Amino acid sequence: MKLKTLVIHNIASIQDATIHFDGPVLNNEHLFLITGETGSGKSTILDCLCLALFNETPRTGNAKDRNACYAYQLTPDATNALPVGDVRNLMRRNTTECKVVLTFETNDGTIYTATWGTHRARNKAEGNLQSETWNLASDKGLSTDKKNEIKCHIHDLLGINAEQFYRSVMLPQGRFAEFLSSSINDKSEILESLTGTAIYRNIGKQIYQIFRRKQGECQTQENRISANKLLQPEEIEEINRRIASLKASNEQLNKLCNAVAAALTWQVNLAKMQSELQDHKDAEQKWQQKLHSDEFKEHERLVKQWNHTSEARKWHNDKAQASRDLERNRSMLADMAVDYQRLAGGIVFSHTIIEKNKKQLIALQEKIDKQKKEIETLTQERNNLDNKLQGYNIATLNNSFRRIGQQIETTNNARNAYRQYLEQKSLCEKKQKKLDSDQASLKNLQQQLETIDKQVKEKQQAHDKALQDFEARKLLVHDFAVELRGMVKPGQQCPVCGHIIDKVLDNDEMQSLVAPYEQAVKKLEGELDALTSKYNKADAQARSEASRIEDQHNELAHAQSDLAVKLDHAIALGKQAGVNVEAPHCDDAAFEVKIKEAKASQQQLDAQLSKYNTLNELKNKQQQEIEKSQNQLEKHKDQLVELEKSTQMAELEVKQAQNVQDWLTAAVPEWQALDIDPQEVDQLSAGFNSLKVQFTRYDSYNKQQQHVVQQCGKRLEDFGRNNGYTLERIAELASYDPGTIERIDHSLRQAHQQASNATALVEAVKKRIDEHQAAKPELWDTPAEQLEKSRIDTQASIEDNSKAIGACQTQLNDNDKACKQLEHDRSILEKMRHDMEQWEKLCNMLGNSDGKTFMKIAQSFILGDMLNQANYYLRMFTTRFQLECQPGSLIILVRDTMQGNTPLPASNLSGGESFMASLALALALAQMNGGQHSLDTIFIDEGFGSLSDEPLNQVVETLERLYQLDGRRVGIISHVDVLKERIAAQIQVTRDPGDNTRSLVKVATR
Repeated sequence: MKLKTLVIHNIASIQDATIHFDGPVLNNEHLFLITGETGSGKSTILDCLCLALFNETPRTGNAKDRNACYAYQLTPDATNALPVGDVRNLMRRNTTECKVVLTFETNDGTIYTATWGTHRARNKAEGNLQSETWNLASDKGLSTDKKNEIKCHIHDLLGINAEQFYRSVMLPQGRFAEFLSSSINDKSEILESLTGTAIYRNIGKQIYQIFRRKQGECQTQENRISANKLLQPEEIEEINRRIASLKASNEQLNKLCNAVAAALTWQVNLAKMQSELQDHKDAEQKWQQKLHSDEFKEHERLVKQWNHTSEARKWHNDKAQASRDLERNRSMLADMAVDYQRLAGGIVFSHTIIEKNKKQLIALQEKIDKQKKEIETLTQERNNLDNKLQGYNIATLNNSFRRIGQQIETTNNARNAYRQYLEQKSLCEKKQKKLDSDQASLKNLQQQLETIDKQVKEKQQAHDKALQDFEARKLLVHDFAVELRGMVKPGQQCPVCGHIIDKVLDNDEMQSLVAPYEQAVKKLEGELDALTSKYNKADAQARSEASRIEDQHNELAHAQSDLAVKLDHAIALGKQAGVNVEAPHCDDAAFEVKIKEAKASQQQLDAQLSKYNTLNELKNKQQQEIEKSQNQLEKHKDQLVELEKSTQMAELEVKQAQNVQDWLTAAVPEWQALDIDPQEVDQLSAGFNSLKVQFTRYDSYNKQQQHVVQQCGKRLEDFGRNNGYTLERIAELASYDPGTIERIDHSLRQAHQQASNATALVEAVKKRIDEHQAAKPELWDTPAEQLEKSRIDTQASIEDNSKAIGACQTQLNDNDKACKQLEHDRSILEKMRHDMEQWEKLCNMLGNSDGKTFMKIAQSFILGDMLNQANYYLRMFTTRFQLECQPGSLIILVRDTMQGNTPLPASNLSGGESFMASLALALALAQMNGGQHSLDTIFIDEGFGSLSDEPLNQVVETLERLYQLDGRRVGIISHVDVLKERIAAQIQVTRDPGDNTRSLVKVATR
C-alpha cells in the first residue's frame, strides 16, 4: 500500500496541514525526516494516519486507564467527560470540528480515501461533542460508513490489524531499548505488548481453567452417584403383592359397574322411544288436518284448471300482446309525422341554398379575371430586375472576397507566430544568463569543498598520529605494564616500550605522562568532527546546486528547441503573408501594412456585393407576390369548381326527396296540412327514403297485428263456451306466474308425502318399543336414582385402586430408571476421569492460573527468530556485535568481537550501541508483522540523539538501503540537528510564532 496524501484539520496542535507523500519532495525519497522541537506535534502526524485507517491511535488505544473519565469534556459544562482512551480527545480545543483525510493506493492500482472526523452540535464551540464519523471510498465505486465493514476492508487491504500495524509500521524502538535492560518479568510484559503473544497467555490460562473445570465436573459426578438411593428386594416384593390385590378388587368392581350401566342405558332408551312415539303421532295428526282444509282444496282446483287451460291462456296472451303492439304503432305514426315536418323543411331550406350558391358563382368568376391581370403586371416588373442582375458576376465577387479574408487571417497568424518567436527568444536569453550565474556559484562551491576536503585529510593525519602517540603512552599506565616496569631498575631497558629507564615513576606520575596526549586526541577529534560536518554540509549544498544546474540545462535545451520550432513556423507563415521574417528591419509595421491593403480591397468588394444583394432581395419579393397571387387564383378556381359541383348535387338531391314526399302525402293525406318551417337537414334524400321504408314496415305490421287480435278473440269465445270457462276466469288464470303454480303444486305433493311419512314413523317406533321390552337386562326394574348412586360409588373405588396401582408401579419404574442411570453415571465418570487426567498432564506442562508459563515458552521461540532477523540488520550497522538468547529463556546476550567474542549481558551496551541493537530488533519485528499488502513506509521515533557521528552515519545509510532490501521507505521522527543536515526531504513541524498553541506543517528540502 502506497501513501499519497494526508489532510489534517484541527487535530491536537495542528490546525490545518496537507502532506503529499507522492509530491515532488517525498515521492522519490527513500528516507525522509519528520523534524520539530519537542511537543510541536511530530507524533500527531502518525496519530492521524491511525485515525483514518483504524479509528484509534497507539496512545489512546493502549492507555491503561483509557476508560477513566477525566479527560476532554463532551459538553462545556463538564457534566459529561470523555474517557482517556476516546480518540475524540485529539480534537483541537475551542474548535467546532476536526477531520483527517488519507488517500492511498493499493497494489492493484485502486485509489482509496479514508476519512475520520467529529464535530460539535450546531457547529458551535459550546455545542455537545458528537460521535465520530468514519468513511472509506474508492475510485471503483466502494463507499461505506459502517465501522465493522471499514475494519474488514482495511484488514483485507493491509493484511494486518491495528496492533500489528503499530508494530510493523510505527517501529517501537524505545520499547526495545527498555527491553534490553529490563528484568525477566519485565521482558515478558514488553514482549507481550510488542509481539502480541498475549494469545499464549490466554491459552495457558484456558488450559488451567479447563483442567480445574474438568476436576470439578468429576467431583460433581461422584457426588451425584453417591446420592443415588435404590429399593431393597423385600420392598420390591411387597409392592408387587399390593398391585396384584388391587387389580383383583378392580375386576369385581368393574363387573358390578357394567351391570348398573346396562340397566341405566335400557331405562334411558325406553324413555326416549316413548317420547319419540308421541312426537310422531302429533305430526301425523297435523298433516291430516292440513290435507282436509279449504285452502288446500282450493289450491288443488287452481293447479287442475291451470293445466287444463294451457292453450287458452296462450291465445289470451297473444291477443293482449297484439293489442299492445297496435297501440304502440299509433305513437310511431306521430313520430314519423314529426320526421316528415323536419324533412319537408329541409327541402325548402335547400331551395334557398341553391339560389345563394348561384350568386356566389358569379362573384368568384369576377375575382378570377381581376387576379389574372395583376399577375401579368408583376411578371413584367420581375423580368426587368433579372436584366439588371445579369450585369453582376456574383461568383467572381464572392471568390475575391473570400480570398482577401483568408489573406487577412494568414497575415494575423504570421504576426502572432512572429511575436511568440520574439517572446521565446527573450526567455532563452534570460535562462542562459541565469545558468551562467549558477555555474559560477557552483564552481566557487566546488573550490570551497576541495579546500575543506584538504583540511579534513590534514586533520585526519594529525589525529591518527596523535592517537598512535596516545596508545603508546597508554601502555605505560596499564596494570600489566606498571607491574613489569616495577620489576626493573634505573638504567635497564623497559620491557614494554624498549626505552632506558632513568628512574622508577609512581602511579600519579605515570598517569600524568598520558593526560596531555589524551587531551590532544580529544581536541583533534572535535576539530575533525567540525570539519567533517562542514564538509558534509558543503557537499550536500554542492550536490543540490549541481542537480539544479542540470535541471536548468535541460530547461534551456528544451526552450531553445521550442525557439527553433517557433522560428520555422513564423518564417513559413510570413512567406504566405508576403513578409520576410528573417529580414533585419522586420517588425509589426510590416504586417500592419499588408493587413490595411487587404481590408481596403475587401471594403470595395463588400459595396458591390451589398448592391447586388439589394436588387436580388427586391426580385425575390416580386417573385413571392407573383406566387402568392397565383396561389389565390388557383384557390378561387378550385372554389368555383367545388361550388358548381355542390350546387348540382343539391338540386339532384332535392328532386329525389320531392318524389318521395309526393308518395308519402299520397299514403297519408293529412300530412299535407302540417306546418313546414325551413331548416338545414343533412342527407335529405336518404332521410326521405328511410322515412318511406319505416312507414312501409309500419303499415304491414299494423295489418298483421289486427288479424291476430280477431283470430285469438274468436278461439277464446269458442273454448269458454265448450268447457264452461268465462273470459274473465281465463284472464285470471293467465295472470299467474308459472313459477308460482309450480311452487303450489310442489307444496301439495310434499304435504301428501309428509302425511304418509308420519304414519310410517309411528308404526316403526311402536315396533322398536316392543323389541326393547323383550330384551330386559338385570336390575331393569331398580329405580334410576339408586342405580346412579351405585355407579358413582363403584367408579370412585375403581379410581382409588387405580391410583394406588399407579403409585406402586411408578415406584418400581423409578427404581429401574435409577438403576440404569447409576450404571450410565458410572460410565460417564470413568470417561470424565480419563479426560481430566489428559488435561492434568497438559496443565502440568503449559498451564497455570496467570498463563505466563506457556507465554514465556512461546516468547523464547519468538525471541530467537526475532534475534536472527535482528542480527541481519545489526550487521549493517556494525560488525562488532551479535545478539543471542539462552534456549528456553528471555535473557539476551551480546557477543562482542572486540572482547574475545564472549557472551555478555545486553545491559553492558553503551547508549549508542543499545540504540543500534534496539533499532535492529524493531526492524526485525516490523519484518515479522508486515502483511502481504502492508504500507510502503515505516516510521522510527526516539533515540537518534544517543549516537555519535560515525554510528549515526552507518544507521542512516542502512535505513537508506532498506528500500532496496524490502521496498519500504523510512520516515525518521527526530529533532537531532545532524539528521536535519544529513536528510534532504523533510516534514517540518514548527510552533506558530503568533499562536503558541498551534503548529505549522511544511514539506520541504533543507
